[in-house]
Amino acid sequence: MSVSDLHFSHTAPIARSAEPDWYLAQKRSMIQLRDMWKSFKKPTMIYCGDVFHTSKEPARLVNLVLKYIPPGYAICGQHDLDLHNYEDIKNTPYWTLVEAGKITNLEPGKTSLIRETDLLLYGFPWGTEVTPCPDPDEVQLIKIAVIHAYIWKKGKGHEKASASHLVEKYRKKLIGYDIALFGDNHTPLSDHKPGQATIINNGAFQPRRADEINLTPKVTLIYKNGTITYVSLDTDKNKWLDKDTLAEEVKNAQGFESLVDEISALASQTVDFLDKLKGALQRKGVKDKVKTILREVIDEVEASR
Repeated sequence: MSVSDLHFSHTAPIARSAEPDWYLAQKRSMIQLRDMWKSFKKPTMIYCGDVFHTSKEPARLVNLVLKYIPPGYAICGQHDLDLHNYEDIKNTPYWTLVEAGKITNLEPGKTSLIRETDLLLYGFPWGTEVTPCPDPDEVQLIKIAVIHAYIWKKGKGHEKASASHLVEKYRKKLIGYDIALFGDNHTPLSDHKPGQATIINNGAFQPRRADEINLTPKVTLIYKNGTITYVSLDTDKNKWLDKDTLAEEVKNAQGFESLVDEISALASQTVDFLDKLKGALQRKGVKDKVKTILREVIDEVEASR
């Protein structure tokens, strides 16, 4: 059973700011996942990265996650890490889940045998080079590469996506695996070729952005016989900004990534640039919507550095 890009956060994203209680909204998603996991008799749970939206999420949120999500195996995404630095993984909310025994971290270069479900898991967290399976002749177990990296194909990726991240470009790296589970791209996709690894990009666990309002989150189910199915999550209770405002947010979202890129560049040139942005949040007279936008930009910049 697998999900990715959960992006649990203390602050609601702009498009979901109509939620009266963002913590309650996230709790709904967590409980759905937990109940689904129980209904399938507690299978091995695999998290494909970006459990948290930033590496600075507060204890209140971490406690909520600890209480409600199923235990399982995980890799970290770039949002889980401080400045994308894997060496500092122990200073993150993600690692608190590891220390608490909620998740087992799949370390790069190591193989995890899950005997009760006949799985071999190979972890490739953010920034790790994906390599072919070291156990290609193993036929008794299902060999799964767990990867946090952007993968896409036509109609299932953003317009500036690199051709080097296309599904076909990854296939040479996935020789020997039965299944490759990806996280990072919020749009779900799958690709099946006889005799090759089945590629599954789980997609976003909970829609956050204005362009994700029609996205139906899915949980991937993998059976011992190799069959793969998907179960959709219920999003009927999700609250979004009104249509007119949301339409404007979609338009603004088109330039949001460019804004983040520009601010990231400035932040790399001026050490205290982000501190000045954070200081702006404390000034009197700053409108709530401006504060929300600033927080979201700061979060994205810090997660992308």
